[in-house]
Amino acid sequence: MHPSFQVFGLSIHFYSIFFLLGLVAGCLVFVYSNPNLKKYREKLLDCYLYILVGILVGSKLLYILLNVHTYVDDISKMWTDFRRGFAFYGGFIGAILAALLFFRKKNLPFWTFVDSAAPAIPLGHAIGRIGCLFAGCCYGTPTDLPWGIVYPSSCPIAPAGISLHPYPIYELLLNLVLFGTLMLLRSKVKVGGRLMSMYLIGYSLIRFGLDYVRGDFKQYYWGLSSSQWISIAMFVIGMAAFFLLKLKKEQAIE
Repeated sequence: MHPSFQVFGLSIHFYSIFFLLGLVAGCLVFVYSNPNLKKYREKLLDCYLYILVGILVGSKLLYILLNVHTYVDDISKMWTDFRRGFAFYGGFIGAILAALLFFRKKNLPFWTFVDSAAPAIPLGHAIGRIGCLFAGCCYGTPTDLPWGIVYPSSCPIAPAGISLHPYPIYELLLNLVLFGTLMLLRSKVKVGGRLMSMYLIGYSLIRFGLDYVRGDFKQYYWGLSSSQWISIAMFVIGMAAFFLLKLKKEQAIE
């Protein structure tokens, strides 16, 4: 894998390219894929600017918190490493908080609009994982399976010369399955917020299971990685929201 290429002497990183493509794809789904929200597209575009800030700030903050030991001796690394080192869960939390702030500010029903983001997240995430594959980050554990991948010595992150689980490809494929599932279910979901709760449930299960074959640095607490503990929290929140939002809808009808 080659993490970057040169254009007129400028180093272009594949991670950055696919990160941006994922953001663009997510924006298109969030803003344009739901015909029922056609008249709100301008507001959704404005909201996405808030979401972008939330993604960047949240993903970087969580990455720093999870890897604080690497910045203790040299805090300047926070700025020199800004082009790399982002934690998905941090970006997700930041995006949700930013969207909540926007919809509260505009006095718009949060649960009605947040479902438009549900299928956008796994699509953008899947595209972003292609960048991880090129960069060599988020690599898998060693494997003897025939589809293992071997990174070259030129890769600055993943261990070279060892057959590893293609973790980014696993997550790419499962996120695409989740995206397709949410798109198919969207017209059938009549309670605002339940599609997002389905995303929380689906992705938390994906991430919890896949973390067992993720080989890059992880912090463990009581036998589980930090991402697995966050996945458990997301699963509980998703399940609670799925049923509580339904009860709220039923009570409103009565």
